[in-house]
Amino acid sequence: MVLHQQLESDHQEDLKKLNDSNKQARAVLEKKIVALEKKEQSASSNMNQGTSQQATDSQTQQSAATTASQVTQTTTTGAVPVNGQNQSGNVDNQQTK
Repeated sequence: MVLHQQLESDHQEDLKKLNDSNKQARAVLEKKIVALEKKEQSASSNMNQGTSQQATDSQTQQSAATTASQVTQTTTTGAVPVNGQNQSGNVDNQQTK
């Protein structure tokens, strides 16, 4: 009977230690969960800002492309200036060749 009571007492003590250990582990995990949630919210916020910046960049690129396409392209007939010579000098040189 005394042995039974001792075993029961030991068992209860072990359960209490295990319970305390589990509470500590749970507290640590809850802190980590909170930290990860904050980090995730921050990353999500940064991603939203990044997406907004990407949209702005995309609009800027589209605007630049539109502007570039609106620039009147000029073509020249004849030779392209070489070595700093002007267009008329190249034409004269071609005519003499």
